Amino acid sequence: MADINFRTGDVLEVSCPFIEARVADVSGGHVSIRWPWWQNNPDVEWIEWNGNVAIARGPGTPGWTNELFRTEPSAELLQVGAACRVGIPPTVVHVIEAHSFDAPLETGWLPRPNREIVVLRRGVSEDVNAVEQGNGLNPDDDIPLMIKLVFRPYAFLNLGDDVADRLGRAWHFDGLSHPRFHGAS
Repeated sequence: MADINFRTGDVLEVSCPFIEARVADVSGGHVSIRWPWWQNNPDVEWIEWNGNVAIARGPGTPGWTNELFRTEPSAELLQVGAACRVGIPPTVVHVIEAHSFDAPLETGWLPRPNREIVVLRRGVSEDVNAVEQGNGLNPDDDIPLMIKLVFRPYAFLNLGDDVADRLGRAWHFDGLSHPRFHGAS
C-alpha cells in the first residue's frame, strides 16, 4: 500500500517485481495474461471477469505508450499457453487524475479499489481532448506496486513552507507579500 495522498501533477517512480504468469490469449495488438494478483469477485453478478488482463503487444500497437506492464520475454514473442513473467520495470510517470471512492468500486475482481490514480509515462503530454488517456492504477490492491514520490509541484504554498528555486536557493513562505530568501546567493 502506498502511503501517499496522490494529487494531479505528482511525478512518481512506479515499479512492480516480475512474477510468473501464463498467456491466455494473443491478438494483433494485445497479449492476455492470466492475472496473478487479483481474484474473481463472486459477489458481483453483473460483471464476469475472466481472470485475464490484456497488455499491449509492442511499440506498433494501440495503447503501447500508456502501458506500464511488460512481459519477459517481450509480449511480441508470446504465444497462447506460454509461460512468462509480468511486472513493471522502474518507470517515471506523472499523475493526470487522482480519485477516491466513498464505497469501493465494483470491478468484478478483488480487492475492490477505493482509490485510483491515472498516470502517463514521462515525456507523454496530457491530451485534454482525449476521452480516455493514461493507465489507471489502484495503489492499494494486491499488485505489489512500489511507488515513490519523485516530485510534487506546488499547487499552493502553506505558511511555513520552504521551497527551492531553479538555482537551488531556499525560500521561506511566511504569508507576507514577499517570500524571504534563506542562504547565500
